[in-house]
Amino acid sequence: MTQPNPYLSTIYAFASKSPAEVVNELNHLDCGNQPSIKVVELIQRELKKLPHLAGDVVMGIKSPEGDLDIDLVLLYRGLVFVIKVEVDATEYNESSIHEVYAQARQLKSTHAASKEKFIVPVLLATRAQPHPCPIDISEDLVVNTIADNGQHLADLLEHFSNQFKADEIKAPDWLLWA
Repeated sequence: MTQPNPYLSTIYAFASKSPAEVVNELNHLDCGNQPSIKVVELIQRELKKLPHLAGDVVMGIKSPEGDLDIDLVLLYRGLVFVIKVEVDATEYNESSIHEVYAQARQLKSTHAASKEKFIVPVLLATRAQPHPCPIDISEDLVVNTIADNGQHLADLLEHFSNQFKADEIKAPDWLLWA
């Protein structure tokens, strides 16, 4: 089975494009679920708030076996953020919280380049009220799912990257499944 083509962009380039341009680029790739313009706008708005625009945006990650399908990953300052966005959701759905956590766990266990990385699963429900969540970290460096409405995504990325410093992730190497 051939490996699907994920969308890959630097955070800087992604944040600099129009949302329509990003969606158009995604339409030319066979990378699974296509995010809406609203999702792209939300992610771009938050990424532009970051003090460091170094890192990468990866969309449409699928394992060669087809048993893993992740819509969005941000590689930021050495950490892997697995993100699920639910546009117009007014609450944090338990099944979605578990789904994004399961994706992070599976990435950790099946993807060689993620085995030693700190992974943060994030659920964004865009119309939900923000609420605090405890931060629990497993021994193999996977955080419990962090739920937010998207308005604090940049703060969340910065918080974790400042707390858990790691070496830069080179996206082309990280995308290899060997």
